[in-house]
Amino acid sequence: MNKPVLLIRGTGNDSDATALSELGITSLIDPYLEIAVSDDNADALEMYNFLRDSEGPLWLIATSTNAIRYWAELVGAEKITAALSVQKELRYAAIGEATSAALIALGAHQVLTPRSANSDSLITALVEYPPSTAIIPGGNLAMAQLPSALRSSGWTLKTGVVYTTSPIKAEPSSVHLLQNGEIGAVLVRSPSAARALLARVPHPITPIVCAGQTTSRVVEALGIRVAAVSEDPTPDAVAATIVSVLTK
Repeated sequence: MNKPVLLIRGTGNDSDATALSELGITSLIDPYLEIAVSDDNADALEMYNFLRDSEGPLWLIATSTNAIRYWAELVGAEKITAALSVQKELRYAAIGEATSAALIALGAHQVLTPRSANSDSLITALVEYPPSTAIIPGGNLAMAQLPSALRSSGWTLKTGVVYTTSPIKAEPSSVHLLQNGEIGAVLVRSPSAARALLARVPHPITPIVCAGQTTSRVVEALGIRVAAVSEDPTPDAVAATIVSVLTK
């Protein structure tokens, strides 16, 4: 319990650090990923134009807060908000509460959000509706599971890359701490974070806690045992899972 928990995702670590602190756990923020807005706005503009000009039923699906944030940055939040306001048959879906909030900030309403914040649950929720057309902004490493499942169900999709995720070039300062057993646990929130971590530390002796089964499966596919999985990705739930690992 005296060793810090390592937080490695590219952005959004502060909320996890706060939740851990409230449970008396210290943390160390040291991103192993770099997330940046796409240097090409062609996809962002194409999705915006499709949104603005579409007629008939349409969905806007958010799979991450970064997708909505960077799409708005490339196009202009006010332009997207204006386009949303004139679409009378537009529905919204988000993978979790945070992504739902990002859509609402742009003017969305009645966002479909599955009870469990993961791709499988979002797919299950969406395929209960008649096949439709959907816009899905994403990153360069976006998982193909959701688009593939929707297309297989008869959906028509307009997708595009609005941000990039890549491992940081310099070696993270925490690598030697992991190698020396000076970290209590590592929180891994995405497959890309898992790959970045294990590229730097292929055989960690530190317990790995994953947010969601998708990330857990990637870690185990790379030959590493997962100490625990938090099915609920909210910071409070993840922090509680980490505490259960640290107190064993």
